[in-house]
Amino acid sequence: MPSENNKTKIYIWNPTKEKTGNGSSFKTCGHVAVETTMPKAYYSLWPILPKNNCGFFSAIEHEFKKEYEEDCDEDKGEGRQADVMICLYTLHGSKIKKAAQAIKKDLKGWCALGTKKKASCASFAYDILIPAGLGELANLGLSSSKGSSSMTPGDMRELVISAKQQEVENYPEIKDFECPGETPIKSEKTGGCLVM
Repeated sequence: MPSENNKTKIYIWNPTKEKTGNGSSFKTCGHVAVETTMPKAYYSLWPILPKNNCGFFSAIEHEFKKEYEEDCDEDKGEGRQADVMICLYTLHGSKIKKAAQAIKKDLKGWCALGTKKKASCASFAYDILIPAGLGELANLGLSSSKGSSSMTPGDMRELVISAKQQEVENYPEIKDFECPGETPIKSEKTGGCLVM
């Protein structure tokens, strides 16, 4: 059963572009972070390099941010608030913690295209949320064409929105739970907002 005290917040920053003489280029690659209340923890994987270098193929040094404010910091993070924050109430925080510990132990570096030993922020978030119940909630089957290695912040946004819609459908009482700052989501099924 969902509990208003068992919050898993998923923060998503969309990529940003800037105009250049030749068109536009990415200013930031976007970002995904996860925060749990039971146990209280924050999970955010970052490359140690300038924000505009997305490091697609090679493993780069990495670090883990310890709180949301670090992710929003102009010098250390995205330099802005997350574009999307979704709060789920049925994921298992202890399973998120266990998956994160296992990944951190073996992680060799940050890479936009993650693998078992390299991860991006989005692939890291995916890999810690799936064992906690995100896959079942978002109706992901074993034949899902998207794996963690190619996960992007945009993919995570769609996955988490799907999970939120399913969670509210399964447990309508969640609509009355409060999670300040949560992004309203329009439901195709009801035509209304799932999150107020």
